[in-house]
Amino acid sequence: MTVQEVLTVLRSATAPSRDVDFHIAEVVSAGHWTGRAYWRPDDDAPSQFRHADTYTASLDAALALAEHMLPKARVALQWHPEHKIAEATVGDGATVEAATPALAVVTALFEALAVRT
Repeated sequence: MTVQEVLTVLRSATAPSRDVDFHIAEVVSAGHWTGRAYWRPDDDAPSQFRHADTYTASLDAALALAEHMLPKARVALQWHPEHKIAEATVGDGATVEAATPALAVVTALFEALAVRT
């Protein structure tokens, strides 16, 4: 998958997804980043490494990925509990809304990466 393809999937995500996590790992593994290892239980993992961090579920993993991919970029995150929506911006990228803070950070990261490619 490409950055743009992962971004398209992230924009439509409504909940954390291990499949999306593996697509993210596939894109970022070219930079030799695999995060913590999590074994995927089936043989159809899209990443040759067959593991990926929980980028779409874990705010820690999402922030670590943002720091790795865009070092020193500013990450802004807001949670609106009354609407159950998170907003995030990474670097000079667009502000995005998502169902969870982790999804918002990862989507904002891929928005910023898409601008650079």
